[in-house]
Amino acid sequence: MFGVIQGFLRSRFFLAIFIYLGLIFLKLVPSSYAINLEDFKRNPSAALNELRLVFHSLDANNCVSALRQTSLALQGLRIMEVSGNREEWVPPMLNFLKTSRFQMRKHLGELWLKGELNDEIIREVRVYYRVSLLAEDYLYEYQRMIGAISDDSVPVINSAEAGFEFKLEDFEGGDVIASRDVSEVGAAIGEIPIEGEDGPYSHLAVVVRGRDGILYVTESLLETGVQKITLQEYLKRGGARFAVFRSISSELARAASELGENYFEEKIKTDPQLLRYNFSGCLTQPGFFCSQWVAFVYREAWKSLGALDGRDDFVFPLNPVTFDSGEGSLAGQVGVTAARSFAPSDIIVQPDFVLVGEWANLAKGRGALANDLSAAMIFQWASKHGYRLRPSLVHQALGWAAFILRGVPGIKYVPWLGSKLVQTVPGGMDQETIENVLALRSVMLALIEVLDRDIERARRARYVISAAELMNRLEVYRRRNAASFRGAFRFLRPRPE
Repeated sequence: MFGVIQGFLRSRFFLAIFIYLGLIFLKLVPSSYAINLEDFKRNPSAALNELRLVFHSLDANNCVSALRQTSLALQGLRIMEVSGNREEWVPPMLNFLKTSRFQMRKHLGELWLKGELNDEIIREVRVYYRVSLLAEDYLYEYQRMIGAISDDSVPVINSAEAGFEFKLEDFEGGDVIASRDVSEVGAAIGEIPIEGEDGPYSHLAVVVRGRDGILYVTESLLETGVQKITLQEYLKRGGARFAVFRSISSELARAASELGENYFEEKIKTDPQLLRYNFSGCLTQPGFFCSQWVAFVYREAWKSLGALDGRDDFVFPLNPVTFDSGEGSLAGQVGVTAARSFAPSDIIVQPDFVLVGEWANLAKGRGALANDLSAAMIFQWASKHGYRLRPSLVHQALGWAAFILRGVPGIKYVPWLGSKLVQTVPGGMDQETIENVLALRSVMLALIEVLDRDIERARRARYVISAAELMNRLEVYRRRNAASFRGAFRFLRPRPE
């Protein structure tokens, strides 16, 4: 009997059965498989089920390939090309996109604790996070087109896999809020290339509990430097997107809340110059840009607690970005001199902070998309074709005027002129940088006009145009107008050889 069994185990028949069962197992428990675009076009419901399986079991072995393949599929998504009843699969797909970011961030922390987090995983997490938000905006726009949601609706993005709504009372002191601004300058900050990839957020702020027990937000703005406003005021100010990240250490979060409150209240009275805005992007330079303020609050809080959680150091940001900020670079032209820094979107890959809430404003998101894509293309052209900003004589004259006026005491309180000056020209810049910022704004406005025209044309044709298509339209616009310096290219020209 034993000989028969031994012979069977050595037979080709057994080998075939073993391979077949192995393939079935791999199908049921995918290790590196995610959807590709053709899978999604043929059967979106089946592809979505595959995605759920993959994201539920992300680990160091399958994370890179799964995120990369899914990102490519989402980037190429054209909703009109997908088969099946769109009204049936679009809502589940939106729900998946929401929950997948929470799952991905959860797995990111687990990999970090195991010592398995590497640069390749970090890069794919950055890309997927960005692409999933773009895909979400795209599908929301489709729902708006078919009347499933209205222009005035504000879609609430679930704050956890369980799907509860993140409310004002859910905020805690020490929470870090990442947001997407709807201004041209904010979009440019968010789109400064982060090791080849742009980021979805342009601003960071930290929540503190005031001495009166009320929750406030402390943040550093281009116009004012570090300021403190109530959480309710901050949220009313609005933005295209918000995300809330929370430290895994409640003790550290409480200490950061206390330190941020005390430091601001002390310095605003005794030495407000310490709270001025820092344009350089250098974490060691005096003053604070938005991310630098958040990093400062948390690092100083960690120092006050000693060796917390057995760690010898608290590294924040853990994965700092690199900039092309050399002399003559586009980032350098708008005041960035740091080679490495802390960009707002770096919070996405800070593994000791968990994602606890997300929400978006659909109406503002559509405007922010045009801003983001315009800024992204400008930096792409700068990297690929050597484009640099070329301020006009008008920009130069306005730059000098703004530079002089910003030094006049009380100018920001002058009706109309003061508010216009503060909104258009951030304080603390030298005259040349102001000229370049004004030129960048003009370039972006020209490109946004192109995109708005294409978006409106697509809407009239009952077609949802994707981010990839819009970027292709801008590339066509560049080829038609760059040689003769028309439109945006009056102020954006190739660098002389």
